[in-house]
Amino acid sequence: MRGSRFRGVSLLGAAAAVLLSASLASADTRSILLTADECDGLSAGEVERLLAIELASALSQDAPPLGVSLACEGTKIRIVAVDPVTDKRLEREIELRQEKGQKDRVVALVVSQLFLTSWAELLLPRPPQIPPPRAPPPPEVVRRVETATRSALVPAAAWDWDVAVLGGARVRSWEAPLFSGWLGVRPAIEVGRLRFFVELAYEEGSRSGPSGTVSVSLATPSLGVGWRAVKRDIFVLDLDLSGGASWVQARGSGASSSFDGGAGSGSVGDVELGVAPGARLGPVEIRLDLSAGYSFPRAVVHAVSENDVTLSGPWGSAGLAVGLAERAR
Repeated sequence: MRGSRFRGVSLLGAAAAVLLSASLASADTRSILLTADECDGLSAGEVERLLAIELASALSQDAPPLGVSLACEGTKIRIVAVDPVTDKRLEREIELRQEKGQKDRVVALVVSQLFLTSWAELLLPRPPQIPPPRAPPPPEVVRRVETATRSALVPAAAWDWDVAVLGGARVRSWEAPLFSGWLGVRPAIEVGRLRFFVELAYEEGSRSGPSGTVSVSLATPSLGVGWRAVKRDIFVLDLDLSGGASWVQARGSGASSSFDGGAGSGSVGDVELGVAPGARLGPVEIRLDLSAGYSFPRAVVHAVSENDVTLSGPWGSAGLAVGLAERAR
């Protein structure tokens, strides 16, 4: 390091990652006619919206709407689906004990499976001696439901993604504290309750003393894994573990001509453990990001005489994360 010395500094290697993206199909809910009793923890409007997403590729304003009625009795829900394509009435009774907010998704999936089961018969060849029960549906409608049924037979990717922007304050070097601010971006994918993420962060801070001011900046790419410990209604709680390498640049400014200032660069490794309580508001997630970390090996910046800055050892930070999430289901 020119103009300064790092003791025992080693380079860990920068992390790289691929941003993943996914998209949800959407459909006009006017293609569905849904009626429902008052059910505890069940939103008819949300069921209708999720069902329109599940069957988006099959719905058409040119075809009669799909009929669905829901009747609740305690934890039991009776589902009646009227399929205008095959002219069938399908019924099923299920018992739901899911958490509030999960019932809508389960009911929408069950209803979609009833229609897909009915439409699957269109894929089977009909013996010529058996006439259809009524006039066949329009070819465009048949094509749509056949495509939707074939797609449903292929397992869909059961992961979600989100991209969050983070920022906050951090303190290093507990004996002679160095306070800094940091900003970062964190794309992630979620598989069940597991989250895998990449974080790119930039940190800058300074400390002043009788001999002058030392300014330090760190650029840190890292990889991490998280566990969504709580996922209830709009509330979430994430536990994260990550590791990476920080590229450090330091510069010193003497308080007078009697103190020398210098500049230098180097690297340190970082491990971090975080807890992030937050809330989901539609596609937006807002989380409080609280972290404790450790930098290694021992690294001391001598950018100004008698004003050393220790970058190794424990550190702590607090910040806010605002993310945009896309749910595959």
